[in-house]
Amino acid sequence: MGSFSRRSFLLALLLVGLAGGCSGGDGSGAGRSSRPRAAATTQAGPYAFAITGAAVRAMAPQAPAFPPDVSAAVKASLDTWLGNAVVGPLRTGKPSTGLDTVFTEPALGRISTAGAERSAMIEEVGTLRGKVQQDRANADLTAVTTPGGEVAFVTAQIDLRDAVRSGDGYVDVVRGGELVLVPDRGTWRIDAFDVVVHRDTRAK
Repeated sequence: MGSFSRRSFLLALLLVGLAGGCSGGDGSGAGRSSRPRAAATTQAGPYAFAITGAAVRAMAPQAPAFPPDVSAAVKASLDTWLGNAVVGPLRTGKPSTGLDTVFTEPALGRISTAGAERSAMIEEVGTLRGKVQQDRANADLTAVTTPGGEVAFVTAQIDLRDAVRSGDGYVDVVRGGELVLVPDRGTWRIDAFDVVVHRDTRAK
């Protein structure tokens, strides 16, 4: 189940909807101005995303390189979400923490009550608990820039599977879909999402 804020929707119409006049590219390069810093990553260990691609959609004849500081900041926010909202509750059986550091206020409002949107982004306490093995956590990033060259928002196509030990087997918790991250209060936060989650039980 997904939900896109009005802000992200308007940005998408303005920038992505004009794809015919945009250029694309990938790679890395330094930006010309200061950008929001990375959110603090509180989840230690192997639970982290691998950035599998970094492209730029630009309203210019030639797309700039993907700013490495933006890529690092977005990855840090994704890793914090993964550690605090997904892996943490699965491993410890304790509620998710630190969500205000990686979600905008509108997005927090959408996941604050039980429902499909919350389930897509957060593991609830008591539904499943055990040793977690990260099978994959991939994120393919696309930065969309303004005519002035600043990154307006970043989309992250995610492919995530965590195997949780349960009895004599495992439960594979699989998430896939798209997140939209925007600069907000000095960092990059998840502002919109369209994520599907499902669980598959398998033998040891």
